[in-house]
Amino acid sequence: MRIAEKLGDNGARTYARKLGLQPIYDGLDRTIPQGPDQVYRASDGRTIVYEAKGGSSPIARAYGHPQGSPEWAVKSAERVLRSPKTTSAEKAAARKVIEAAASKRLDVYVIRTPHTLGIPSTTVVEASSSTTRGAKRLAQQVLGSLQKPARASIVAKTPSAARSVTRGLAVVGVVVDATERMENVRQANEAVADGLISRKDREVLIVREAAGMAGGWVGALAGAKGGGAFGAMIGGPWGATGGAVIGGVAGYVAGEAAVEKAATWGVRKLHDAGSTMESAWRNAW
Repeated sequence: MRIAEKLGDNGARTYARKLGLQPIYDGLDRTIPQGPDQVYRASDGRTIVYEAKGGSSPIARAYGHPQGSPEWAVKSAERVLRSPKTTSAEKAAARKVIEAAASKRLDVYVIRTPHTLGIPSTTVVEASSSTTRGAKRLAQQVLGSLQKPARASIVAKTPSAARSVTRGLAVVGVVVDATERMENVRQANEAVADGLISRKDREVLIVREAAGMAGGWVGALAGAKGGGAFGAMIGGPWGATGGAVIGGVAGYVAGEAAVEKAATWGVRKLHDAGSTMESAWRNAW
């Protein structure tokens, strides 16, 4: 992290503490450079976004809007929600930003901390804005896409699928219409093509998306040894952008974060055993 960026982030956090703002996401564990720098809750319940700047770093434009604008805050939060790399904490904060904009309870500030040879001076508010009609409309559109009901159906387990995935596990296939997660899958595929991540890393990212959607919408119980949740296969003839994500879930599915964690554990176990999701799919089908 550059000195100016670090000073800007630290200055914004200190400024928020002095104002008594409650942190929702303070930016310390950022996984991608995009997205709101910091998100807070004010005493009146309004959501506050800080775009932290250090030194003389300029206000850039992204998603067709300048940084520090409410429209930019909504679009950058959407980017966080759709990224396969971001954490559940980042996603929760991003959703809070979008929901606040949809109800016109979002305020966005550019907080700048100047410095001289790395020594910070007084942090100041450079710009501020509240929710505009455009930002509200954007937020409502994003929420509409996120709240489309998932159409899920339980596919009966088959002996061949059970044998190919893992010893002793009964597999419940959950077919999910997950349009909002397709962009994340596409980005993971592009990262493999660009050599940024390995094929196994791609499988971990994609199975988290499949299991997370299943955990959000479907509870399934199978009398499998070990229980837990396990994403059995992704892709095949349907393809990564074919409009469906296929996941196998064993045990009780209880919430998106828990299922994503369990599914990640499951696919890593498959990798440790010398297999991959692709080979499991071929053996099963």
